[in-house]
Amino acid sequence: MKLQLRRYEKTTPQRICFLRAVVAQAVLLISIAQFGCDSTKHLPPNISTRQWTVMVYMSADDSSSGSLEPHAINDLNEMELVGSDENIAIVVQVDRVPSHDASNDNWTTTRRYLITYDPTYNPHNTKSDRTIRSTLLGDLGEVNMGSPETLINFVKWAKATYPAKHYVLVLWNHGRGVDDASPYRLRTQLLRPRGVIYDDTNEDFLTIPELGYALNKVKPIDIVAFDACLMAMIEIAYEIRNSASLMCASQLSPPDEGYRYDLWLRELKSKPNMSPQELATSIVKKYVESVGSYVEVAESAIKLSEVETLVETVNEFAKALIGVASKFKNELANARDKTSYAQDYPEFKDLYHYAENVRALVNEDSIKALASDVMERLKESVLENRTTGSLNNFNGLSIYLPTPPPRITNIGYANTAFAIDTQWDEWLAKQMQ
Repeated sequence: MKLQLRRYEKTTPQRICFLRAVVAQAVLLISIAQFGCDSTKHLPPNISTRQWTVMVYMSADDSSSGSLEPHAINDLNEMELVGSDENIAIVVQVDRVPSHDASNDNWTTTRRYLITYDPTYNPHNTKSDRTIRSTLLGDLGEVNMGSPETLINFVKWAKATYPAKHYVLVLWNHGRGVDDASPYRLRTQLLRPRGVIYDDTNEDFLTIPELGYALNKVKPIDIVAFDACLMAMIEIAYEIRNSASLMCASQLSPPDEGYRYDLWLRELKSKPNMSPQELATSIVKKYVESVGSYVEVAESAIKLSEVETLVETVNEFAKALIGVASKFKNELANARDKTSYAQDYPEFKDLYHYAENVRALVNEDSIKALASDVMERLKESVLENRTTGSLNNFNGLSIYLPTPPPRITNIGYANTAFAIDTQWDEWLAKQMQ
């Protein structure tokens, strides 16, 4: 319902009272439609003592041939191996898609669940019972999970309905780092994920500025955890720096199964008084332990309170590089090309390793000093960093560093707060080769 007054229309006191009544009724109807007639009936007791509310925003509306929808059902079952209690509440908003997973009556709309304990699922058995037995709080119909307003609505509802001392927000879906070019613009293009949180039914996704906007509306959050690819980037950390305390994310493309929710949720349930730093560390460790034996991974927990200082240092570094772009064009190109990058995404390079290479190859004291400053500031920004295999040069955060000419406008990079507030994009344009 949208209520409009013509611009400059004279408003009487009677009209104001009438309009207020209409607005109040509209808000009530919207709340009932979205949350159910009585969302408070599912409140666990002793809400004043609840330590954590875990909010999982799960977009399984994925129509690709390798759809993530089956993994969403598995992850819900992993959460049920732990379940909510008086100390922690686990709430999920999950959107499904037709024709990829027929389990659980094959519903394809968007639902909200309070996750409750059910021990029947076995994550090591592909034929295990995958029935979701948690408390269904409401069916919202088809919802656009790629809209920032949908994310805002979910988090506000979760915090109001299940208040706690601390909050975790898990963003579950595909991720494409800072590349915000739409995969839906040309249907003939390969649908490579970009930004984060894709909704194929609505052909929409969250751009990085939209993500920053949404999280700013629902702050504070203790931990934002990306169960998605390629989101451990300085640009993303900077975008959400004022909305959360910690960010958990991967510099690489994790396997489709993503987090093992039962592992870190069980640790949280056994120790509900753990600090945000302890929980973020647990998320990183348990993830690497669960998949690191068969795939290379690089997962980190970032202290967002340190990111602004890191970005200021990177900005000074960028300005200095612009000044020596011609003099050291070969050395700077070698430094870039020798830097570790995410598989299949050579433009997403490890920031620490790049600064280290610049320091080693560019024979200019001021540049060496600034590169060392970047390395030191990055270390201070990383709470936990875990890698496996040969990934010794992944240090917690990547940065957009393509071979010239860079794509700035057509992937939305120029719209990020990082590009607006620093001269990094100017440095990218200044690279000589």
